Amino acid sequence: MWDTPHVAHDNPAGQRFHASIILGFADPAARTAFFGSTTVHSLSRQLAPVASAIHAYEVEAALTYVKGGKILPRFEQ
Repeated sequence: MWDTPHVAHDNPAGQRFHASIILGFADPAARTAFFGSTTVHSLSRQLAPVASAIHAYEVEAALTYVKGGKILPRFEQ
């Protein structure tokens, strides 16, 4: 869990697991085909009883801030 100020992290033992999955697609058609597949439909039914929330965001660009363990000059303060 993130050490977020003023946020309680004392969740009950059965509610302490968090996950993040990042998916990328070449184009909208590939995304539609993936989410329309029978495999994803089956997985969704299995996740429903154990997931409290799922969030989706469309991202236009992903910026690289660190490369080779060093902060890139354009992002240094």
